[in-house]
Amino acid sequence: MIKACLALDITERKRLEADLQRQAITDELTGVYNRRHFFQLASDELKRATRLHHTLTIALIDLDHFKEINDTHGHLIGDQALLALMHVCRKTLREIDVLARFGGDEFILLFPETIHQHAYECVERIRQALVPMNLSGTRVSITISAGLAGLDSGEDTLELLLARADQALYQAKAAGRNCSRIAPTHETVH
Repeated sequence: MIKACLALDITERKRLEADLQRQAITDELTGVYNRRHFFQLASDELKRATRLHHTLTIALIDLDHFKEINDTHGHLIGDQALLALMHVCRKTLREIDVLARFGGDEFILLFPETIHQHAYECVERIRQALVPMNLSGTRVSITISAGLAGLDSGEDTLELLLARADQALYQAKAAGRNCSRIAPTHETVH
């Protein structure tokens, strides 16, 4: 009887520890990685890519007019729009790609072993798959803007890649949204 109780207690403790570990690295709503865990994974991958002279691309994705979706249809529909975007991303991305919620309606993708043009094509497949959807009986148009930056120098840091991807994201928004832009490489910026 005591052995059975101890085994049950240990099993329950291991389950709780695994649940806490999952909660520590994932976004509660979307189930994708959270920002903190993304930075840990991206930092490790950037070190590896730099050391081995491999390619890597980061993409920032922003759900267009998300505040309007929330204000017009309510937060439940807004949450469902985020989940619909995550569903499309999961269907499109490779197993080695890293998807995380960066904050609010902004997500970040890490494409290991990928040149910026191939990452751009993947982001465009995601963007084009987002057709108007029926969310809880409400028809909602979901579009995204994206900015991408590829590793192009052994001097690139995660902060520099993010800054370049962020600039490209703002260029996409300035171009009218619902599009993607690639940040210029160091060689093309003078």
